[in-house]
Amino acid sequence: MHEKHYVILGKILCHGQPVPQFIWKTIERDDNDDDVREYTGTDGLVNINTFDWDGFFNYDLELELHIPFECDCKSEFFRNIGTDYQFDTQREAQAKPYDFGVIELSSLC
Repeated sequence: MHEKHYVILGKILCHGQPVPQFIWKTIERDDNDDDVREYTGTDGLVNINTFDWDGFFNYDLELELHIPFECDCKSEFFRNIGTDYQFDTQREAQAKPYDFGVIELSSLC
């Protein structure tokens, strides 16, 4: 199997304030069994530097970021993390992170 490294960065706010604590996850879609990793974020920050792998023949990840939230509504912030942000080495991933910026959750309702 071939590892793909990635870095995801960003900040989430509710009414201009960082969300104090929240659960978020990455999902790497597989034909047989999805790889789900769950994390706890604090102070509105998403910051992960990790890797995953997919099968013996398909080296690209089908990677998704999911941040469920409650801020004026109950919903989920979702992004696909494309192959432009998946690298063979950790150094490459750190040099080109997937940075979703600052998201105001109340504007997503």
